[in-house]
Amino acid sequence: MKKLFFILSFFFIVAAVSCGDDEEDPLKNGSQQQKDANQDQNLGKDTAKAVDIDTTHSIGTDTTQVVGADTISDFLKRDGFYSYELYQFMKYQTDTSQIYDVKLLDDVPNFDTMKAAMRDFPNVKINLDMRKCIETHKIPFQAFGSHSSSNNLHSVILPEVLISIEVGAFDRCEGLASVTMPQSLWLINELAFQCCSSLTSITIPDGISRICFGTFLGCSMLTSVTIPDGVTSIEGNAFSYCRSLTSITIPDGVTTIGDHAFRGCSSLTSITIPDGVTTIGDHAFDDCSSLTSITIPDGVTTIGDYAFSYCRSLTSITIPDGVTTIGDYAFQCCSSLTSITIPDGVTTIGDHAFDDCSSLTSITIPDGVTSIGDYAFYYCSSLTSITIPDGVTTIGDYAFRDCSSLTSITIPDGVTTIGDYAFSGCWRLTSLKIKCTTPPTITGIEIGYGTKIYVRSSSVEAYKAADGWKDYANRIVGY
Repeated sequence: MKKLFFILSFFFIVAAVSCGDDEEDPLKNGSQQQKDANQDQNLGKDTAKAVDIDTTHSIGTDTTQVVGADTISDFLKRDGFYSYELYQFMKYQTDTSQIYDVKLLDDVPNFDTMKAAMRDFPNVKINLDMRKCIETHKIPFQAFGSHSSSNNLHSVILPEVLISIEVGAFDRCEGLASVTMPQSLWLINELAFQCCSSLTSITIPDGISRICFGTFLGCSMLTSVTIPDGVTSIEGNAFSYCRSLTSITIPDGVTTIGDHAFRGCSSLTSITIPDGVTTIGDHAFDDCSSLTSITIPDGVTTIGDYAFSYCRSLTSITIPDGVTTIGDYAFQCCSSLTSITIPDGVTTIGDHAFDDCSSLTSITIPDGVTSIGDYAFYYCSSLTSITIPDGVTTIGDYAFRDCSSLTSITIPDGVTTIGDYAFSGCWRLTSLKIKCTTPPTITGIEIGYGTKIYVRSSSVEAYKAADGWKDYANRIVGY
């Protein structure tokens, strides 16, 4: 009996040991995990070891893909990558002085993954070739761009099947020097290349029909741009502050030049606006400080506010007969402008329209004008004479203030209101002739000590008794 018990006990012990061989040894497993972790830490040091390069970072939606078991050195030598591999490619680059050629292999790349790579490794520069992305029809919203600057992209060749570049796609890609766009493209959306401050030239494909708002805003190194004949509209801020742009040809099909379209293009020397344009928007050429001449076509009816303000090199301009409105500040601080003829169709000269045109010696105001705005000719210090037409009824505040070379002026009999200090600072004005029988309303008038006020003989007493005028009663003379 004892012998039987001993035999059964022996078999139970053997079975227990056999079952234990199939269970995990926690101590042993922990040691292996530590060993694996140490290997992972040395991943970037051993360039001869075959490894799976993990991309399970928070880099967009793709967190499961891993790069094949290449050696790191072989991996880095490749020039073609899927978008999920780009993160690791950029991670292991140490030479930030080099620009790496990268061909994308995806039919449609993961833009979130690529953007994360560029965000996390901002000093690695690449030339990106997307021609193998054969099913990529659009570059999505802020695909490479953001509200913070990016220097990674040095150049990009876009897919040959591309249809649209969406809003802000390359916004603030400050290192981007070259973009190749396919002929399939028909839309470049708003702010697409805003502040790409290294971009020097660009050819817009023939399929584009409009240059959208802010497309090339702040591309400060852009020297040349080719706009295709199919473009009909150049929208607001399209090329504003392209400070290196020296010339541009606007195609004949363009009908609208939007607000701020070329504002701050301080190297632009000349421009021809095609005949089809009817409106020049507010600030359209504001601060184009090197612009010496411009031709405005006959079809233009409105010159917007600030349209040519601070064009300090502009010496002459011809305003066509079709123009009816010259906006506020339209030619403010055009300090080289010497003469200008305002066409007969104009009825209103806006506030500050020729403010500080300090070289302007003569100007012709047509009979159709009924109102001269506030500060309209303020500080036109070289203006020696001016004829105000009979149709004018209102002369604005400070309209001719500091026209220090003006020696005489005649006010027609239709004027009912002369604004505050309209002739203040006209120290050389010797003759102010007023044809109005009834004294125009004034609240403040300041004229030089040598100025005589000539009024109709029948109205002398009325002027001497009228508010504002009576302060100068001893200078009022009948004619």
